[in-house]
Amino acid sequence: MPWLGFTEPLHQVSHNFGNAVALDKYAKMSTWIAGQVAHLMARLAAVTDASGQTLLDQTVIYWFNRHGDGNPHSNYALPNVLLGGAGGYFKTGRFLQLPATSPTKVLISIANAMGVDVPSFGKDAFTATSGLSGLTA
Repeated sequence: MPWLGFTEPLHQVSHNFGNAVALDKYAKMSTWIAGQVAHLMARLAAVTDASGQTLLDQTVIYWFNRHGDGNPHSNYALPNVLLGGAGGYFKTGRFLQLPATSPTKVLISIANAMGVDVPSFGKDAFTATSGLSGLTA
């Protein structure tokens, strides 16, 4: 991201080993990415259909980081964000701090929002058999 003043790739910077300079770069990269997501949301929110719904109301964006901590590539404490209402399927405007769960439950929830019944998803220990409770409107 040379427009931020440095050229190291995001993946490399995510392996920061507690280095303050790398952590600062990672924060700047993450902030820029968040700004891009916000820009997309604003563009979707600016377009309305005949019923007054916006494209953002009709859309779901799943934004996540597949590592809780970039140093060891840990798969716990994964930040996940669902944006948009998926046509009214998801209750919006909330922050949920959920107990440890499989991210495949989020994918099942998204499939269900699109009208696809997914009885299970994933493999072995990562198999989920339902979406996340408390997401629907």
